[in-house]
Amino acid sequence: MIRIGPADPVDLTEPALAALLRRRVGRSLTLREVTWSSVFRPNVRLAERYRAGRLLLCGDAAHVHTPAGAQGLNTGVQDAHNLGWKLQQVLAGADDVLLDSYEHERRPVAAQVLGRSTELYEGLRRTRPGGLTRGPDEHQLDISYFGGPLAPADGPRTATLRCGDRAPDAALPEAAGTANRLFDLFRGPHFTALAFGPRAATAVERLPWPTGGVPLRRHTVLGHTDPRTSREAALLATYGITEDTVLLVRPDGYVGQVSHVDRVSHGGAAVHVGHAGGVFTAGIGPA
Repeated sequence: MIRIGPADPVDLTEPALAALLRRRVGRSLTLREVTWSSVFRPNVRLAERYRAGRLLLCGDAAHVHTPAGAQGLNTGVQDAHNLGWKLQQVLAGADDVLLDSYEHERRPVAAQVLGRSTELYEGLRRTRPGGLTRGPDEHQLDISYFGGPLAPADGPRTATLRCGDRAPDAALPEAAGTANRLFDLFRGPHFTALAFGPRAATAVERLPWPTGGVPLRRHTVLGHTDPRTSREAALLATYGITEDTVLLVRPDGYVGQVSHVDRVSHGGAAVHVGHAGGVFTAGIGPA
């Protein structure tokens, strides 16, 4: 990649490119057999809206930025994963308002990525491309939808997680079939309900869920909330579990709901699909 000025003549013939390379790096490199060349001009674009009725934009159709930081594919795939399960729910009968949450959740992420990639690209003026490093902003592991339409700020939370946060990975205390880690349980186009504690284990099996739309998979991750091994302690610490809790994890890997399980008069336990879960499934059909 050779930077050229706005007023520099553009000649992509092999002799011209070879001469330009010699001027920039000396005669230590020889250019030959050029199979492809082009002039690249960076663009930074962000769609004003991600939805207009039945039209929905994602990926490069919704946001364009410089290649610095290599964020395009990551951002586009997350767009598609966020939108995909919502489309399936609406097609199954959920309220159409669920699709509006796609723009509310993903457009701010794209705006942040555009700002960061532009910052990195401008940094190329001061350093070699090989000197650029990828940090937390480029990993995109700290994205949260907390406070958005599907993750109200006043909802229940654990000591470490809020509704809308990315559900972290952790080793399971005991292998569940072929699953050794939580990410094994999350993998696939389904919701995942995780139960921590004995009352939560009972409640998660009674959790109502419609028969249509995106399915729900229920797992008792830990039948108690007092750590007895280092692996159990690490799991409870990662998820901030201090009492019987059921966590609903969305198909795109984000916490959809946190429910602390209360005792009920008949000695059992109950947990309800609250605000967020109700939006996910409202109108799909009977459980």
